[in-house]
Amino acid sequence: MANHLHQRFPVGAVVKLAKPCMGNPAGSLAFVYENYRLGASRQGISLLFANGKYDGFGPECVALFGLTLVRIESTLQDYQFSNVGQLDIDRQRKVFAPAFA
Repeated sequence: MANHLHQRFPVGAVVKLAKPCMGNPAGSLAFVYENYRLGASRQGISLLFANGKYDGFGPECVALFGLTLVRIESTLQDYQFSNVGQLDIDRQRKVFAPAFA
């Protein structure tokens, strides 16, 4: 799973939580806004939740919270993460609204 995390959850993916996380109940949606590397070979994904919270998830966290792919939001597949300040501005501008519709 670790080496294929970015293939399973590319930028633009909308995922569902099986367990509560960061103030979000089980069944909540999150948006993959970034794929990143953890060291030389481990992959991670960055998630934005509808409540505005965000965090990075490595393979263990993906498994722990039971993330499953709901869909790919094609309008957001080209999102370019630059920093968390811009992420929050984009969230306030409702750039990510299609992911949570």
